[in-house]
Amino acid sequence: MRGQRTERLVKLVAKFMMCPSKLISLTDLAGKFNVSKTVISDDVEVINTAMTAEGFGQMQVDRGRCGGARFVPLCTREYRANILDGIAKTLTDPERYLPGGLIYYSDLIFNPETALSLGYAMASKFTDSEPDVVMTSEVKGIPIAMFAAYALGVPLAVCRFRNRPSDGSAVGVHYPTANGDVKTIYMGTKQLKRGCRVLIVDDFMRGGSTCCRYASYGKTV
Repeated sequence: MRGQRTERLVKLVAKFMMCPSKLISLTDLAGKFNVSKTVISDDVEVINTAMTAEGFGQMQVDRGRCGGARFVPLCTREYRANILDGIAKTLTDPERYLPGGLIYYSDLIFNPETALSLGYAMASKFTDSEPDVVMTSEVKGIPIAMFAAYALGVPLAVCRFRNRPSDGSAVGVHYPTANGDVKTIYMGTKQLKRGCRVLIVDDFMRGGSTCCRYASYGKTV
């Protein structure tokens, strides 16, 4: 019996973490594992205790008629601090210093393990905002935004600097850059719907142009 429960707990954790923020029916889970709904509820409580102790998330249970549970990334302050302290320590390597006062960090944000951790940490700060979509611009903002969207259980919309026929119809927005130039960015109209709650995630803020172009796009939809 103990072995059966251990195996069930492992499978439940895998299922919840494969689709974070998505509500999974407890009734369906009970049927799949051939146990009562009460047993599954007890399992979810065990999982919640373990995740809360680790500090990277928790289980939320819907006690409604159908009943369901979801894994929600809610990183504690200490968990986020450990992630950021590790990254900060890596970035202090003198070999990462670039001309113009910049620091090389592409290898970090394009590392799936680092991007996943940052995405979960980012998402945990906006869970209560309940966004419908995460938006970013190409290229370096994509990895973190992708994992943040994954953690929140919503799609990712990417603004591009060149409109591609495969993206379908798009809205072009002109925006000023820090050096006074005017550029254009495109967003496919199939990626965003009118009235969506949008969470903007970007890797770097320079001169305010990132906020400016997103704000301009918001006025067009």
